[in-house]
Amino acid sequence: MKPRDVLLFGDECGVQHAPTRTRTWALKGQAPVLLSPGGRKKQSIIGAVAPATGAVTAAFISSLTARVFLAFLKTILNVYRDARKIYLVIDNARAHHAKLLQQFLKLVAWKLELIFLPPYSPDLNPIEDLWKMMREKVTHNTYFEHFDEMIMELRKFLEKCKNPSEEVRSRCSYK
Repeated sequence: MKPRDVLLFGDECGVQHAPTRTRTWALKGQAPVLLSPGGRKKQSIIGAVAPATGAVTAAFISSLTARVFLAFLKTILNVYRDARKIYLVIDNARAHHAKLLQQFLKLVAWKLELIFLPPYSPDLNPIEDLWKMMREKVTHNTYFEHFDEMIMELRKFLEKCKNPSEEVRSRCSYK
């Protein structure tokens, strides 16, 4: 990489309107109770993390399609418009290889390059650590009576992550 180049790791995740259970404290002999709203509401998120700085670019989406991914690539180009070149490391989701993207990717090849991870290797993608941190801070052992409450907390978390963050940087394996 050259000066002013940016390395990003991108991925999508889904967050269900149900608390993610994890270890917790309780009085001896009393099992902890965690309410759950039931239902199948889910929010999908697409994002990219710059591990060198800890900055995150993310958007709420209904589902991953080629059009949604194209819009996200345009957002990345806008956010990192001062970069010389952007390298975006992603998985092999169908939308990432769609024909709809080919012409656009040719036009911006001087500025944006997609790098595909080997199949079935999420452990190589540092943004997975961001999604884990998001769940720890927002949904672990937390009951949201209304779906909108959970969405608001997810937005707050992702808004904080927009700016470079030492916590995100260290969680995404860069020192």
